[in-house]
Amino acid sequence: MKHRYEHHFENKGKSLSKSEMRKMLKNLATEIGAGKVTVGGDTVDLIDPCYVKSRARVREGRLEYQILFEADTAGKEDIPDSEPGTDKPAAEKARGGKKGAKAIKKELKGLWKVVLPAIEAGNTPDQQVMQRVIALCNEYDHYVEEAWKQEWEVCKSELGSCFEAAASGNHTEAGEMMGRVKEMIRNCHSRYK
Repeated sequence: MKHRYEHHFENKGKSLSKSEMRKMLKNLATEIGAGKVTVGGDTVDLIDPCYVKSRARVREGRLEYQILFEADTAGKEDIPDSEPGTDKPAAEKARGGKKGAKAIKKELKGLWKVVLPAIEAGNTPDQQVMQRVIALCNEYDHYVEEAWKQEWEVCKSELGSCFEAAASGNHTEAGEMMGRVKEMIRNCHSRYK
């Protein structure tokens, strides 16, 4: 049985100090060394070998370092992924919606690759695609955290206005609005991701 344990370096938008991050990683390393990792408040026994994948990059003056490991476990039923920075399973976070946050983001990313180039080129994206993007944003409301809820609502509203302008043929205005949406997304990701 395989489990995935994700450990994020930020807790709900609050950065950790180098000392806190070192302590967090040291605790995780100790758990792995002991063959027991805490996931969602439960302890999972790990079986060798572990699959490890890491990625490091510097983007916009910021170091991003991700570590993913997978290992077979001994005798535990599936445990939901932990909510970043807590021991609460992600299922407790869901509060509704048919899809998980990751599935929504994945579909949005794919559709974004369709609508963004069209609007930037002065074209009108397919109406159904624009409607689906707005519907997915509304579904994602269930996963929005208080810390960035206001920014999310403003960005979502601006995106809706952008799509309305594009649909009515006002491509210059739609392009300007899309520029603002992109800037809001960039700012929000740099502050809270």
